[in-house]
Amino acid sequence: MLNVAKHRALEVIDRFLGLPATYDSTHRRIEPSWPEKIENTATQEELSPPILIPESPLINFLSQITLSQRLNIRNITLSERLGYRIEQQFRDAEALYRWLTPGQRIVTNFAWPAESHRIRWFRTPITAKDLINAAELVHDPESLEGIVGEAQF
Repeated sequence: MLNVAKHRALEVIDRFLGLPATYDSTHRRIEPSWPEKIENTATQEELSPPILIPESPLINFLSQITLSQRLNIRNITLSERLGYRIEQQFRDAEALYRWLTPGQRIVTNFAWPAESHRIRWFRTPITAKDLINAAELVHDPESLEGIVGEAQF
């Protein structure tokens, strides 16, 4: 009778925890045991930091235009309309692009300054009109028409 109750308890623990369990007769208790795979995995300290890829509708828009086009968009103000919780002015769109994307891929556990100000749920496509409205001076705005920055992830 005791073996049936012990076996039933082991089944319940196995189903509840998703782990196999063993009965320790010396201490008279049921101990869950981790599978071999989990016991041999690396701890959090040993894992490499995540690779972060800068992404937002504004970053995607700016990455589609050339360097000379970015340099011709002057005195641009970053704001909530562009997907960031900050009111900051940049001398040109290239300076803004460099601040938004410190690299193509970033290996770090910490967010860079632009990422900490990004509105995560902002998925509104950025158009040339949005960027022109945020800038004081745009040389050749017609060259920006038709470019749309959309959220990728």
